Amino acid sequence: MTEFQSFESFMRSYQNMVYSKAYRLLANHAEAQDIAQDVFLKAYDRYDDIGGSPRVGGWLKTVTRNLCLNHLTRHRRRWRLFSDFKREGDDESDYEASLEDEQASIAGTDDSNDQRLLLEEAMEALPSDQRIAIA
Repeated sequence: MTEFQSFESFMRSYQNMVYSKAYRLLANHAEAQDIAQDVFLKAYDRYDDIGGSPRVGGWLKTVTRNLCLNHLTRHRRRWRLFSDFKREGDDESDYEASLEDEQASIAGTDDSNDQRLLLEEAMEALPSDQRIAIA
């Protein structure tokens, strides 16, 4: 097996883990894909050192987490700017009505896929620092 084939097999083994970790931290598919790509570029550079190591999964998770945190830190100002905008017409009664709608929809779902989607939506609504702590 050539080095390229060996790395391809390595990447296929860990790509779901790396992507899911990045997605949980970033809550954005495109950004998670970019981070996963960067992780595997770093892994390729150090493949001779980490390829056969039993600790490679932990190393990949650590690199993924660090790249996600760096990404969030760089883009935090942009998120603060947009989160400070308040839409006209927003008031507490609209907020309470939306909470009641969400509670009604949560109470009516028994399917685990629906619950998972609701959980993912709730995670996406959290600020990045809280999302990182929960993930």
